[in-house]
Amino acid sequence: MKRSFLLFGNKEFTYSYAVLLLCWMQDLVLARMSSELAISINEFAFDLYQQIGASSADDIFLSPFSISTVMSMVYLGSKGETAKQMSRTLKMENMPKIIHEKFEEYIKLIKAENTNVTLTTANRLYPHTGKEILDEYIMTCFKHYKTDVVPADYAERASDVEKEINSWIEKETKGKIKNLIPSGSLSPLTVLVLVNAIYFKGDWAMKFKPENTVVQPFYKLDGDAAKVYMMKSRMERTWYGEDQSLDCKALQLPYKGEDLYMLVLLPNKMDGLPALESKLSMTTLKLIQNNMSSGLVEVSLPKFKIEASFELSKVLSKLGMSDVFDENKADLSGMTNQKNVYLSQVFHKAFVEVNEEGTEAAAATGAVIKKRSLPVMHSFDADHPFLFLIMDKRSGVILFLGRLVAPTAADTKQGKDEL
Repeated sequence: MKRSFLLFGNKEFTYSYAVLLLCWMQDLVLARMSSELAISINEFAFDLYQQIGASSADDIFLSPFSISTVMSMVYLGSKGETAKQMSRTLKMENMPKIIHEKFEEYIKLIKAENTNVTLTTANRLYPHTGKEILDEYIMTCFKHYKTDVVPADYAERASDVEKEINSWIEKETKGKIKNLIPSGSLSPLTVLVLVNAIYFKGDWAMKFKPENTVVQPFYKLDGDAAKVYMMKSRMERTWYGEDQSLDCKALQLPYKGEDLYMLVLLPNKMDGLPALESKLSMTTLKLIQNNMSSGLVEVSLPKFKIEASFELSKVLSKLGMSDVFDENKADLSGMTNQKNVYLSQVFHKAFVEVNEEGTEAAAATGAVIKKRSLPVMHSFDADHPFLFLIMDKRSGVILFLGRLVAPTAADTKQGKDEL
């Protein structure tokens, strides 16, 4: 008999997102945050982003934290060469024995009360009542990732469980992620579903006034222009910087309480985004942030909304964890005593919306395992493609990462038009 194993997770922020990890098995197969974890997640984030960006010309939005969390839980069940490859790809090779403890610390930090913004995360396991998944694995997930455990009968109620899980995801992401698990994904073969949900909603520390929003052109990479709603504000004591080597400007927009912020990287050239993306790394990020200082900035930033979805198995395989996707080589014996288990698919879905009040976002990831002085006035006019990151100042972790290349056109019947 064949069995399947499913994991997933989600989160929302004025970002929200869900992370889904699907795993299929056959033959009953299947505080305080350390800077080390931030380095791991962020380096993996840039590798992942560049792989995705190279194969797409569209807007991109994803949650590195969500994907790293889910893949770390898969890594928890891996052994041998599979574990070594996953460790290298996920940038965990310098702390393979403590990585799960670092996630535990950061999850505690996220769960700590915050009266300024809403930032929550939740993990849940849905193991099949047949107990194909090792108790030790389930208990370790509970210890480090604070997973609730909800037994599920996939043999008789697979479709009902699917609805239940999707409903939970939708609730945790405030309706931003719906139907994360495709219809028919769960069956009598399923032995485990793991869900990671994270939600963020935060107002800007310095809000944009709606009456200052105007309709202006946003110039795309191909030179065409689209009319968009452009938010405008003169901001004092705002962190701003310029980097000649990256040929870009940087702007840091804090959310209320200033524990979390959006970092916007704007190429100086209208078509400079591809060149900036090719240089994106932890080193260049540090250079940018070290060159920033507080000042007076005239800010123009478009209102935008992005919905994106990815199947990440090929991308992750290219990044170096190929064995976990190979039915003949994968070793996930830390999850089960059964052999010939492999990860077949990884799904990620994300949503973000930015407006005068703040930011809202959602994301989902899934993997399928199968057997086998007077201040100087600066100008920051984001009227062409740019990168943006949502970061946790307390830990340095990149929670979200994306680019805007083709924002939705404005309804020019509303708002002021400066074209």
